Amino acid sequence: MDKLRALSLGRQIVLLGSVVLLVDSFFHWQQVDVKVAGIVSISGGQSAWHGFWGIVLGLLLVALVIWIIGRAYGFVPAVVPEGVTTLAAAALVPLL
Repeated sequence: MDKLRALSLGRQIVLLGSVVLLVDSFFHWQQVDVKVAGIVSISGGQSAWHGFWGIVLGLLLVALVIWIIGRAYGFVPAVVPEGVTTLAAAALVPLL
């Protein structure tokens, strides 16, 4: 846990935001409720994992969390530039 606290404030914010959005992606983002004659209620919803772009968003969030934690604990080689990669992945999330 100390290695995660040693991350810069920006990376901590990206990590926390990614984890929160990943958890939120499993809840319904769109929901429709239909009541028939006031007796029967039918509802249906879709999470962020519905469709191609939702799956890409979820996988990108998982990769971003693994990337930041892997860099903090030294599992990812230092050859890959950290700042540019984190910025690119974090910038793609709102687009998806």
